[in-house]
Amino acid sequence: MSGTLHEAITNSDLHGLKRLLDAGADMTQADAAGVSPLMLAVKQGNTAVVRLLLDYRGDPNTRDRAGMSLIMIAAGMRHLEIVKLLAQRGAHVDAANEEGNTALMIAARAGAQAVVQVLLEAGADVNAANRDGVTALMQASRLQQVAIIKQLIDAGAEPRALDMYGRRALIYAGEKGPPPAVITRLLGGAAGPAKSVKTAGSKPWWKIW
Repeated sequence: MSGTLHEAITNSDLHGLKRLLDAGADMTQADAAGVSPLMLAVKQGNTAVVRLLLDYRGDPNTRDRAGMSLIMIAAGMRHLEIVKLLAQRGAHVDAANEEGNTALMIAARAGAQAVVQVLLEAGADVNAANRDGVTALMQASRLQQVAIIKQLIDAGAEPRALDMYGRRALIYAGEKGPPPAVITRLLGGAAGPAKSVKTAGSKPWWKIW
């Protein structure tokens, strides 16, 4: 029965899926890869199927073998409507995976500005850090995502927070060379200790200016 559930989801067969659910199909049964029906629907980006499964009491906080929750997966894949739906149905927006990353950090790393906004509005902790002390702001800064950097700071992100190695967001922004002036202004100017980003045979970027 569970294999048929997966087939119905893969084929976006809402009527067939509903018949299976009405007949008592087990929504918690994962396939050989460890993917549950609800997780498959989220990965496919099929909002209607996700909504139907949630209507049949699917768990919005289902996780995969790596500790990735549905809302983390949806955030990383930029499935905006599914992120909204999961947040509305009780998904824990600050749940963390095995590395300590939350949906907000994953969305920031993916450059998904609209998803970031939804998560912030749902109450995501803007200053949460993973096991290495990396925050969503550091993730966005590393990719020089100006709009998301501003978005996070406006929501209360702390630009001077340090990771476990003593690096802050501005240093992340300079990993690939001097960041644009607008990012430097947003993140607060002085970069901090040179040893945090110095590499062999090179000068820190803020000493090149």
